Amino acid sequence: MTALAYIFDRLEGRPRQEVDVSSISEDVSSRSDQELQFYLDNGRWPDADALLAEANGSTGAGTYREGQ
Repeated sequence: MTALAYIFDRLEGRPRQEVDVSSISEDVSSRSDQELQFYLDNGRWPDADALLAEANGSTGAGTYREGQ
């Protein structure tokens, strides 16, 4: 059934749509427990300053970096 739907999509000119979850799961599995907890608490990945501040007990959330 999947092959048939793919053939009809190609005949109708629809582009192939695909989500690559392998890169997402690789990124998450490479993170430390501290980084994952920071993400849960702040909704973003920490930079090095934020991890250091958190390890030292500081309340500073660190600097936001685009793409992190």
